[in-house]
Formats: sequence, C-alpha cells, structure tokens
Amino acid sequence: MRDGDHMSGGVVSRRIVLAYSGGLSTTVAIRWLKEHHHADVIAVTMDVGQEDPLAEVRDRALASGAVRAHVLDLRDEFARRFVVPALQADALDDDGSPSPSLALGAPLIAERLVEMAVIEKAAAIAHGCARRREPAPLEVALADLEPPVEIKAVAQRFAMSHRQQLTFARARGLRLPAAVDRSFRVRSNLWARSVEWGPSDQGAALPSSVYRITRSPADCPDEPAVVDLAFDHGVPTSINGVTMSFLELVASLGALAGTHGVGRIGPRARTGRRPRVWEVVEAPAALTLYRAHHELQRRIAPRLETFGRTVGCEYAGIIAEGRWFSPHRAALDAYIEHVQRLVTGVVRLTLFKGEIGVVGPVGDKVLTTPPAPVSLVTEGP
Repeated sequence: MRDGDHMSGGVVSRRIVLAYSGGLSTTVAIRWLKEHHHADVIAVTMDVGQEDPLAEVRDRALASGAVRAHVLDLRDEFARRFVVPALQADALDDDGSPSPSLALGAPLIAERLVEMAVIEKAAAIAHGCARRREPAPLEVALADLEPPVEIKAVAQRFAMSHRQQLTFARARGLRLPAAVDRSFRVRSNLWARSVEWGPSDQGAALPSSVYRITRSPADCPDEPAVVDLAFDHGVPTSINGVTMSFLELVASLGALAGTHGVGRIGPRARTGRRPRVWEVVEAPAALTLYRAHHELQRRIAPRLETFGRTVGCEYAGIIAEGRWFSPHRAALDAYIEHVQRLVTGVVRLTLFKGEIGVVGPVGDKVLTTPPAPVSLVTEGP
C-alpha cells in the first residue's frame, strides 16, 4: 500500500485532506470521494473571517461522511501576512479600483492544507475549485508549494452541474446549506464579500437583499461621517484617536463606512470565466483604508507615485493569479517594505452616500528626494 492508504473492512482506503468550504460542491465531494475512492475524508475549514457559522460547517462535514473535521482560526495570520501587505502595496486593478480580492486567502489555505496532509499522513489533498480557462489561485498556490502528495481537483473530476450536484446530495440525504437553491453565490473573508450570479451576457440587477454590509446611497445618513485614520509604517492603527488591533479596526471601520454607503464595486464580469459570471463586491473597510493609505503615501512621497501605481497593479495581478509564492512577489515586497518606513501620519476622510472625500490633515513630512536604493535579494517567499 502507498503512504496514506490503509485497510478498512478488507478494502484499501485512502486518507484525503479536503479543503472544505461548507458549500454544495465540497459537501458533495466528501460523499463522492468516499464512494469512488474508498476515501477517509478529513475536512479542513479555514476561518479567514467569512460570514458562515463555522460550527455548522463543521457539523455538516461530519454529517456528510468526513471522518474528522478541523476548523482553523487563521484570521490574525491572514490579516498580518496577506491583508496588510496588499494594503501597503496599494494593490489596484488595471482600472485603478482597489482590489480587495478573495484570492488573498488562497496561499494561506494552501499552506495549511499541505501541513494537515503531513500531520494526517494523507495520500492526497482535494479541493473544490471548478474548471475554468485559467487555474484557480488555490490550484496555483498548491502547485507552487510542491506538496509530497497528490492534488485532486475533485469538482472537476465528478463534473456535475449545480442541478446534478443537488440531485446527488438529496438522493443521499446530505445536509446542505440553507442558501443552496438561490441563483447567486456568496463568498467572503474579513477583507471583502463577493456575490456572483449568472451565466448571463448582461449584468442584470441583483435584489437589494443580497447586500449585507453596505447601504444604498438613498438609505444613508444625510450628514457625512468624519474619520481620522492613523498609520504607522503603512499599518492602520487607530480610528479617531482610538487605538485598535487591525481586526478590530477593520470591523469598526467597515460598519461605519458601510452605513454611509461606501464599499460597493460592480456589477462587473469575472475575468477568465465562461459562461460569463457577474459579480458585485462589498468591501467598505478595504476601500476606505486603500484610499487613506494611498493619500498618505502620495503626500509623503509624491515622486514615487507613478512607480507606486505600477507596483500596486503588479501586486494585484499576483494575488488574482495565485502567484503569492513567486520571486516576483518577494521582490516587490522588498521595495514596499522600504517605502512603508515613511508612511506614518493621519488622514482625515469624509464618508457620505457612497463617496470618500479627503479633507486632511495628512502626514506632516514630505519626501523630496527618492529613498536610498533597496536590495531585491530576499530570503524565501
């Protein structure tokens, strides 16, 4: 028998670690792997701030046939290692809009899957990424880590439509999430919330009920909120003079900005998807912090603004494509870390009916000459 295989009832069983989201595809995957691969499935769910009740997700995995179900609280690590660097990079899409990408969680999830596979002595890692023109960020991150086990794109292997997955699950009495029948898909982490729907060639309007953390301009207060955001070396540290942890700051700022209608992006077509899928994003804290950080860095180091836009766009591309463990990202980080030593100060913003205004004060120092050269020789990713 191979590593990760064992005898159970006279049948060789394979131990497989599954990235489990709690949704329809990965719930079906548990039972499909048991039936088609005689697998003992270990479900692993990573808490990166998603809105799903994770105790229910764990119970659903076990009820679907997983032999074990782990829920890992990765919120602090996700914020420190991934969200903050993306903010410091001013990671922007090609059109100049902030990129609060849900793909930010992919490299951390990949790392933990590999670790759990080693701990569980598994023969394979499985994930539920659907087939599309380009590999999903999680697939790219897993491949870059070169794990010592097989990687199974299980949703691509069973190749069932949404309706077929529902039929499969209901025929076996699997416990499904409450929203499994709705026509749109919701994903979230502590940095952003995404709602997808389609396929469609036209960006149809979504019902207002899909928005959970932002208000429409018509429902916003008639007076603006004035917010002072303090940064220390490019890291936000306080709101209106109240020092907070990063997670507390994101939660508090997100609630305030969302109340004033800030943070909606889209509708926009998801790139690399056929048939076309449309998306709206809610990211009130992310968009507000991106704007504040960009303004502070622009005022302190105006001569770096043009190159900074290039760096931010490159960084956003790395995140979207899942190439976090590339030398390209490590080299950009060296430059970004050097610049962030300067980015300390306070930015005053107004939040009003979906708009962010900058009114000052801003940091009291201005860099008039470029910073000293920075070495792009790094140690590891």
